[in-house]
Amino acid sequence: MTVPKVNKELWQAFETARPADLAMQACQKYMALVMVPIIKILDIFVNNGDKEEV
Repeated sequence: MTVPKVNKELWQAFETARPADLAMQACQKYMALVMVPIIKILDIFVNNGDKEEV
């Protein structure tokens, strides 16, 4: 993924919003990095659980 380019004039108008936006981007980045392995582990548990019940 790449960060989309933004019009500089807009960011100058919203200088107070930029730090909050950067913090939210960082939060979303790390959440995405953590969610993928968790979902894979849950998928393994679900699939192994089905095999043991049969």
